[in-house]
Amino acid sequence: MTLILTLNRRGEGVADDGRAVPGALPGDVAGDLPLAARAAPICGYFGVCGGCAAQHMPAELYAAWKRDAVVDALAREGVKAEVGALVDAHGAGRRRATFHARALTDGAVEVGFMRARAHDIVEIDACPLFAPELESAPVVARALAEALKGLGKPLDIQVTATLAGPDVDLRGSGLLGAGQTRKLLAVAERFDLARLSNHGVALIERRPPLVALGRARVVPPAGGFLQATAAGEEALARLAGEAVNSAARVADLFCGAGAFALRLAERHAVFAADSDAAAITSLRRGAAETPGLMGVEAVAGNRCKRRQARRRDLLQY
Repeated sequence: MTLILTLNRRGEGVADDGRAVPGALPGDVAGDLPLAARAAPICGYFGVCGGCAAQHMPAELYAAWKRDAVVDALAREGVKAEVGALVDAHGAGRRRATFHARALTDGAVEVGFMRARAHDIVEIDACPLFAPELESAPVVARALAEALKGLGKPLDIQVTATLAGPDVDLRGSGLLGAGQTRKLLAVAERFDLARLSNHGVALIERRPPLVALGRARVVPPAGGFLQATAAGEEALARLAGEAVNSAARVADLFCGAGAFALRLAERHAVFAADSDAAAITSLRRGAAETPGLMGVEAVAGNRCKRRQARRRDLLQY
């Protein structure tokens, strides 16, 4: 009898002989009927779609598994830190998702998420983890894939929910011809997209795709990074604010478009740095258009490196 002892970082059961067993939980017997208590998955695609690994875990087991992942990561790097309990930051749900699309030889397209432990695409028409604002995302992604199926190229289609509607960035298509662009613009009009971009370059911006970062309203770079849920971002920013509560000036490194920096600037002077020049441009614009901030100095790329070098030189004298 081979017993499942623990879970690995991917949520697979680890047997007493070291084998990883997908779908198994501690207390199960590998290759036999499950023995450990299970939660009912909330999605009919669970176990097929590779997007989720833990819907079968009871809440207490899930919370311990996520916390242990942080504890183990810190231990590997030799970092000693107190790790608290898991904070539920699902909120209204995910506000961004990346769909994969492929044109088939019969003229059809398949659009969805990657299959678990495989490179196949699982076609989906809904995801229970999405925020309500992302409900139309599967239909939008399919319409865009249909518009470009003549290219015969695999696509990544990132859809982000914003205050102004869906913000979509396409990757994989390369340069587009006039005919393909017209088809995409028609899709943007039909589904009332705020912005549609190709490889980070806007094809059309029908409305600024604003996101709320504290009091600030920011247009993030096309395809740029945002925390998966608004509630998660709020929780992280709150903890960061508590950690620097007494500081007069705060440095936010790898600041992105300002998820932390702009919130912190409501109470502190902030120095913000990131290698992504487009994100820094978004942050600066958001800061300039938000009254009452304490001041934000934002630098990008080589300029940030030059500032650091100059400060090191000054410290040597």
